[in-house]
Amino acid sequence: MSALLEAASLSKTFFSEHNALPAVCNVSFSVAPGECLGLAGASGCGKSTLARLLMGLTPADSGTVSFNGQPLDFADAALRKNYYSQVQLVFQNAAAAFHPRKSIGSSIMLPMLNYGCTKAAAQERSIALLLAAGLTPQHAEKFPHQLSGGECQRAAIARAISIKPRLLICDEITSALDVQTQAEIIQLLLKLQAETKMSLLFISHDITIVQEICQRILIMQSGTIIESGPALDIITRPQQHYTRELVTAAFNLTKI
Repeated sequence: MSALLEAASLSKTFFSEHNALPAVCNVSFSVAPGECLGLAGASGCGKSTLARLLMGLTPADSGTVSFNGQPLDFADAALRKNYYSQVQLVFQNAAAAFHPRKSIGSSIMLPMLNYGCTKAAAQERSIALLLAAGLTPQHAEKFPHQLSGGECQRAAIARAISIKPRLLICDEITSALDVQTQAEIIQLLLKLQAETKMSLLFISHDITIVQEICQRILIMQSGTIIESGPALDIITRPQQHYTRELVTAAFNLTKI
């Protein structure tokens, strides 16, 4: 099966006054249509930087991102707009991703309006999306600061899927949530993925959550993908010492 999204030799180094800080180092992988792919690794290993490279929010030093076999030039506004209609990113801090002075409903409507939907149709669909995300029509009138962390993440997911993307990238979206809300968000993603058949790139430091939702897992350490394979193999038969430590620490913690 041909790849929906493909990263080839992506690299990014940040520079301080005295140091070079490699964040992503020659990373290559692909996401297949309909696949749930996990990216796991400790905090600070480069996962969020990689997500930003995939969306063109941070320019790569080298390497390419291709979608449907077409290399992307993020400087091309028309190409970028078409790409964003098919690939959406949900951030860790959902509240900060919403305009503080706009209602949740108007924020969910905005992507649909930007891609040609009428106001009436966007308004109707925004209510349906809130319901699908486990919220109520009343949430449309609220502002980001009036929602809990879990409600904000649900609203962010509703906004991201409003234009029916083929790929949803979730960057640490459960890390600030309590265990019960984490489980609810995971179930929501699984439900939406089953209904829409969209691909999912789920990024988290918590491999116990990643293995619940993903068929395949990439392990990242110090900006490099050091291991990849089916989720069951990564959890039960990790090949790299770092992966074994990551799995052991995560599952021991869940027993406490």
